[in-house]
Amino acid sequence: MMCRHLTAMLIALLLCCVANADEPKTFFHYMPPEGGSFANLDVTQSLLREVDVHRWARFLHASDAQRTFIVALYTRFLDHHNDVMDRLAPDFLAQAAALVELGRRAGTESREYVDATADLDQFGRRLRQQLLEVELDFINSFEHILTEEQSGRLEVLRYEARRRHCRIFRSLMRWSDIELRQIWAASAQPQASPEEANLVDAMLVDYERRLTSLVCRCADEMYVRRLALLENRLAQDQGVVTLDESRARYRQIINRKLAVARPIGLLNAQTARLIAAAVSEEVAVEFVAAAKRAVFPEIYPDRSALHQVFHDVANHSDLSRDQQDAVAALFDAYQNEHTRINDRLEELCAEWGEKGDEGVMGYQPQFLSRALRPILDERTELSSIYQQRLEEIVGSDWLTRYRQGLSIAYP
Repeated sequence: MMCRHLTAMLIALLLCCVANADEPKTFFHYMPPEGGSFANLDVTQSLLREVDVHRWARFLHASDAQRTFIVALYTRFLDHHNDVMDRLAPDFLAQAAALVELGRRAGTESREYVDATADLDQFGRRLRQQLLEVELDFINSFEHILTEEQSGRLEVLRYEARRRHCRIFRSLMRWSDIELRQIWAASAQPQASPEEANLVDAMLVDYERRLTSLVCRCADEMYVRRLALLENRLAQDQGVVTLDESRARYRQIINRKLAVARPIGLLNAQTARLIAAAVSEEVAVEFVAAAKRAVFPEIYPDRSALHQVFHDVANHSDLSRDQQDAVAALFDAYQNEHTRINDRLEELCAEWGEKGDEGVMGYQPQFLSRALRPILDERTELSSIYQQRLEEIVGSDWLTRYRQGLSIAYP
């Protein structure tokens, strides 16, 4: 009965729903062809795409009919999202362009500029809230076609929507800008047992509730921080505070920002460790490797790594017992050295992100690759040395033949 009812609704929806757009509009849709300068366009950095809706359907274990209905409703979401943008985006861009011009004319240390920035931020908050409400309305619009169990999972989608509209300021600190559910679903979940999948799902629901609160608090703090920095510069420029007092205020503002940003990364890292500890070793390896690729894309995967080669060579039946023991000992030594180098790389990335968020000169993201290069070269050289040692045990000709067609990437 429910299936016939859903089919009838779907047919009606498809007949009356004419797509006016195939993607959500951004500020770029409203900018003049000649371009221009605009301030504070960080109202939203991420928009709901159709690929996300398909991911939602998989998360809900939606039937084919439910999936088709939900995806069809996405067209209505686009219309409502774009209506909000059509109504508010041109005025926001005009105000953002006027703020740039005001900064040139009156200076960014003027009272007029600080007040205009506060007005623009209020406008941005209002626009962001309306876009969030459109997305939440979309989620509510398909609840009536779901089972009771599926409806119980909608809160996860609502959490995601809120985070999407709060991730408006990118943090340089590692582990801060990732979503563990998406990493889990794309990497380890297919290998997990039903029991493991259910356990991790419960862990992720609690994690996402806490993550949403932290991310939204961080977004609010970033608005406060922006105005506080402007007020501090204005106070110094007007002689209300001394240079030393201004520097002390600056440090307090930055420390407050870090105090709300750090817990996000800590929660992500802690939850990743808990998930890895709750599943089998094989599943944990897949998940941890995927998480580290997301957190440290500059250093993973290591294309020169020998882990898979060692694993397959050590288990090859043609090796003598002495050769197997030698390969196992060599692999242990290699893993230890490889891990130590990776730890140094991760520590450098973490330090770089922390100092970058603190505003320390020279720690901008574009300079990180140069700092990493000597250690990355050291890691590549390590694999080269251990490959030579492995060849001494099993023979270079045998190893070359065995490695033909073998894909190596770790983690």
